[in-house]
Amino acid sequence: MEAWVLDTCMSSMLPYWEQGWHLVTNPNGLVARIFKAKYFPNDSFLSAKLGASPSFVWRSVLAAQHILRQGLGRRVGDGNSVQILNEPWLPSIDNPYVSTESTDIEGHTVSMLMAPNERKWDEDLVKHLFTQRDVNLILATPLSDNIEDSWYWRKEKSGNFSVKTAEAESTSHVLLDCSFARCCWEIVEVSTDDTPHTSFTEWALNVFDKWDATKRQIGAMLCWTIWNCRNNLIWNQKSTEVQEAVYSARMVLSQWKEAQDRFFDKSWGLLNPDDGDELWSPPNENKTKINTDAAVFEASNRYSFAFAARNHKGELIEARSSCKEGCITPECAEAMGIREALSWIKDEQLKDVVVETDCLVAVQAIRGREAMSSYFGILIQDCRNLLKEVKNKGVYLKFVKRSANNLAHAFASCSYSVADRIWRTNEVSQDIIHVLEQDLK
Repeated sequence: MEAWVLDTCMSSMLPYWEQGWHLVTNPNGLVARIFKAKYFPNDSFLSAKLGASPSFVWRSVLAAQHILRQGLGRRVGDGNSVQILNEPWLPSIDNPYVSTESTDIEGHTVSMLMAPNERKWDEDLVKHLFTQRDVNLILATPLSDNIEDSWYWRKEKSGNFSVKTAEAESTSHVLLDCSFARCCWEIVEVSTDDTPHTSFTEWALNVFDKWDATKRQIGAMLCWTIWNCRNNLIWNQKSTEVQEAVYSARMVLSQWKEAQDRFFDKSWGLLNPDDGDELWSPPNENKTKINTDAAVFEASNRYSFAFAARNHKGELIEARSSCKEGCITPECAEAMGIREALSWIKDEQLKDVVVETDCLVAVQAIRGREAMSSYFGILIQDCRNLLKEVKNKGVYLKFVKRSANNLAHAFASCSYSVADRIWRTNEVSQDIIHVLEQDLK
């Protein structure tokens, strides 16, 4: 049988995606200055053209430009170097650009939209200048002290670019559209043309919903095998025949099914042995437990976050909630809730406190050491800094299941229209009292 191999174009593109990233984020570097002087002296890399007598390297780097345009974003610090118009600074995956058309904002930087001498939005000015869509996104953009304007990669929660994140842009080609992948799917009697798609994720969601369990398993394993074949070609220069790839997928699937009958430990990255409680339990005597949660109300373009502090008897000490306007990702709202709880602990000078949240992404990010350049990363860094400040006072962050976080969830959910509120035992509703009682059963 003829040996079909994966298209090799991606193997030559990988280093240039990364090089393009460095041209944007490190414009003062030696390589960036050389390219700029020759190919785009009066523009940025993102608006550069091929130019006259381009070298092979420049052609390759420029070919990756459209990939970078799709994922690059501007993270606002002081806003002095970020233009309001024509820069991707809004926290939106679909369209990070301001859509409002107004001469009042032309030529101005984002710093114009902040309150004088403060790192917070001038809400009245924002609402006066922008359409509702832009207002929601601007007010949902986190601001933090001592953060500079910078670039980040919008395709990752961390905001950090890697070759792997850029590769995701071509996942559909590798797994579905290239000749090698098409032949693999034909052998298992799947036509990739039957389901229209603009991305691999869209295709997978559509077909997996229609397939039975057996077909889902071989489909997932075949995707994994095709990707491995692609890596083997790029990194080891070894091609794979279609029949061999499909046989390998079926063999690995068989071995995986066998392994499911044996006991093995699951490893959760950056989690501790006491993480994952399914039921709430009171803290030890003379200690405090604080639960945090958030809620996103998409229909009204609002979000809220809350925390509730209780003593060793399960009695409510204090709860605080805040509801704000804007479109925000759930993990950002959750991180805001954690930050608010840690700030309260610091202000109240509390000791021996356990802070619990059901947001696994936030806990892993806070415990990790990776520098994060996204808006989510700003909030995570604030949480890290606050934890360092109260660490010697016995403050500890813990992940719990949703079922162990009912009280904080109730406070966040009922804060739909109240900007900021402080709750104490004699001020809560019967629904909240019921949750307090249930947690003690």
